[in-house]
Amino acid sequence: MTLAELRRWEIQNNWSAKRIEKTNNFLDDFAITYADEKLCEIWAEIKSDAHKKGRPIETADAWVASVALMFDVPLVTHNRRHFENIEHLKIISEA
Repeated sequence: MTLAELRRWEIQNNWSAKRIEKTNNFLDDFAITYADEKLCEIWAEIKSDAHKKGRPIETADAWVASVALMFDVPLVTHNRRHFENIEHLKIISEA
């Protein structure tokens, strides 16, 4: 999901080839995780729990949180409030 958002920003903001290349080089240090059955189950639980609590979460945010939970790693964000209601999610944020 994060990669999809980056690709959208490239197109939407008409990034230069140099900026795209710099981003791609940066991303080489990270693993890209594709949806599998377990990740889909975690995503469904996050979306359902948020709905039950009356605090809906955006689809993209739920995907990002799902990956963090699946791999038991903290989620780094500038939008802490988007993720605060997800149980067991560790958040790193300056905000």
